[in-house]
Amino acid sequence: MVVEFAAASSSFGEGNVNTVAYNMTLPAGVTPTVSLGGTATLDTDYTYSITQTGIQVTAVADGLYDPNETVIITLTSVSGNAVLGTVKTHTVTLTEPPLVVELAALIQRVRGATNCDGERLVGCALDHPDERLEKGNMPRLETRTIDTHVKRLREKLGSVGVYIETVRGVGYRFVGKPPGVGAGARDAAASAND
Repeated sequence: MVVEFAAASSSFGEGNVNTVAYNMTLPAGVTPTVSLGGTATLDTDYTYSITQTGIQVTAVADGLYDPNETVIITLTSVSGNAVLGTVKTHTVTLTEPPLVVELAALIQRVRGATNCDGERLVGCALDHPDERLEKGNMPRLETRTIDTHVKRLREKLGSVGVYIETVRGVGYRFVGKPPGVGAGARDAAASAND
């Protein structure tokens, strides 16, 4: 009897359960041993169990945005009257839909922040991340002023500046949550307005 994975890769989303199937249902007394690797962390990002039909992987729904992560499962041995086949490694990609946090609508669309202007542009946006920044709703600011502030903010943020996305014909929004960005982004934003 030859035991191997039915496929070399699969993917599924956070909060779901998936079984990485063997090429057959294993009879009693035939049990594989596995090793795990990849970018995902056991018990934090996923859990697993070995069954007679495959390796059951549960992606933990932690409520945090993580870029796609991988779990690499390798069949290392098999007990009973069986041998390992050629498809001994399976890569599971734990997917998460892209996180889109829209940059706040400034001036009149921001609740209670009608006094936002060029001096407080980025601070207002960060205070109200649930609303979109729309250039047309900022009567005290010229369109190019907003573009200039966003450009300066991107420059000050360096490599994470790419997380401020241009929404063509509308304005801007934050896309995803870059690692390590928190209060420091607010400080960078404040200095971008200097």
